[in-house]
Amino acid sequence: MALGTAAIGVSAANRAIQARDARAKAAAQDAEQDEDERAQQPAPGPKVKVKAEAGKAMHREMVGDFELRVTNGSDGRLFTKDGRGVASIRGLQAARVVKDVKLFGEPVVELAGKNCRDPCNPTFLLVASPGGKTRTLVEAQGIIKLEDLDGDGVPEALVDHLVRHTSEVVTLPFVIQKEKFVPGYAKFPQGVDRQVEELGKSAERICGATPEGECRDTLLALFVAYLFAEGGDLKPLVGHLKIEPEIKAWAEDEGLRKELQREVDQVMR
Repeated sequence: MALGTAAIGVSAANRAIQARDARAKAAAQDAEQDEDERAQQPAPGPKVKVKAEAGKAMHREMVGDFELRVTNGSDGRLFTKDGRGVASIRGLQAARVVKDVKLFGEPVVELAGKNCRDPCNPTFLLVASPGGKTRTLVEAQGIIKLEDLDGDGVPEALVDHLVRHTSEVVTLPFVIQKEKFVPGYAKFPQGVDRQVEELGKSAERICGATPEGECRDTLLALFVAYLFAEGGDLKPLVGHLKIEPEIKAWAEDEGLRKELQREVDQVMR
């Protein structure tokens, strides 16, 4: 038994020595091959330091007659052919020429971006050239749809706006006036009035004793649509709603009204 064990130990030792020698031989051959390859390579040139320029455009493309430059991954800027900047947007998501729509006889370019956490409104910009002078005609918080609502050949803007801190969307009309979009309720009241009526009925149906959840969302959307249409005080509207006194007291809070009025004013700038 002792002799057998010794024989196994010697055999294992011999195999270890053979493996070591084989590895050494292979390493020597690899080193010789690497030296031959280095000898065949041309001498290295001087090192060049590459430094990215701050704000350098990482991507460029043409959008209609404009050049779009995208920097920092998603910041978009629109330039005329002579290099003049006319619009910029953060969190660029889309840039396009609006199909089958013209303003002032020229195509309209739309930029869309989002730089906030969902749920939130995207920012939409419309660029056109009234009188041959390219400019941003509107910046909207929401999704813009251009439609010729009255058939006069001049498109209006319908903005689908997500009411802040809710899941409710209201659609608000804007019209061109002196080369910019302004609130268009006076010209197109029907759509807004219909929303006010429907949201009011929903609020009366779902609101309990406190403005929470779906009740709160519906009321906030109702107030935004009403302030867009009427402006000023919410009390006339709240007074006619068939809701609990506790909810009416909340809805008539002056701080809430001012906050909602600011939101209405910022839908389109």
